[in-house]
Amino acid sequence: MVELLSRNFAGDDRLRKCANDNAFNIRPNTSGDHVRKVQSALLGLNRPPGVKISDEERKNQFYGPDTAQAVRNFKNSFSPKILGPGQVVVDPIVGIQTIRRLDLLLQQQAKNDDIVVTKTTDVLLEVIGHDQPARTGKPVPRDFTEQIGIGVRSANSFDKDIETDEYKRLHNPFQHLMFFGGGKAEVMAQAVKDKFDPKGVLIIVGMSIGGPTALEVARMLKDMKISYMALCDAAFPNGADNRRQISSDASIRENFFQRQGDSIDQRQEFHGPVSNFMQFDFTNDAEFAGARAALDVAIKASNNPNPLRQEFIFDIHNLAAAKGYRRAQVQIRSLLV
Repeated sequence: MVELLSRNFAGDDRLRKCANDNAFNIRPNTSGDHVRKVQSALLGLNRPPGVKISDEERKNQFYGPDTAQAVRNFKNSFSPKILGPGQVVVDPIVGIQTIRRLDLLLQQQAKNDDIVVTKTTDVLLEVIGHDQPARTGKPVPRDFTEQIGIGVRSANSFDKDIETDEYKRLHNPFQHLMFFGGGKAEVMAQAVKDKFDPKGVLIIVGMSIGGPTALEVARMLKDMKISYMALCDAAFPNGADNRRQISSDASIRENFFQRQGDSIDQRQEFHGPVSNFMQFDFTNDAEFAGARAALDVAIKASNNPNPLRQEFIFDIHNLAAAKGYRRAQVQIRSLLV
């Protein structure tokens, strides 16, 4: 049995089967983590130059028309082309020949990268929420642990996970910048500029009231390549806030939000869609809908429901921000490691 040896493919049983048995060819209109790895390989190898796979297909790990065309173009880029028995025109299927060729090129690419190591600097800016005006816009202390579910304690742990020996061999120290939201975006943008490396990865994450500030920062950094931007239940003063229309040029843009709190009291912060982002609406997810159902029951049994409503709005917001941040961390790790 042929084993796939590239870092991208090694250890993946589904891809191993694809490399050895035509019964496990990877075909259009399928999905899964193995599809994501094939998409990443096609984009990383960029053969022929100009490979494009939509955000939607990548987000859903779906083998759609963009992935199929990238596979055809990849097969056509060789002389002779990658063809099956009796074929004269390439097909959009990843079979034994294609997966092995992808794996071989990925191995060669890794070896070439090892020959000359020019260390790059990756920058992650996180703008977090808070409830104390005195903190607005200030750097977050490294020992800060109050932010429920998404505090610096988890960020410190995250840094340790990123800065492996392999990472340090190829990168300068990881630059993890954290600010309390709501302050002057210019200060945060300058902090990024001071650390920015055009060859490194730049990521921006905004949580709660840090979301609108993060959008302002992204606008100020429009001349820099932002690899990924995430908003985790971004809290706007109201739905008419024009920062919701700020256009970000980040390669991947994800907005995680819920509307449960808004539906209870529209005078509260606005949480919802943001222009030009992939939208992930948690409102009707089981855990959020279940919490709302429990609230409705409690309100009917209470003589003073307002405190219950306010507590629910606060709790559901933190739950959404934390869930969005966990989802964002998966994307961040895939870009950095």
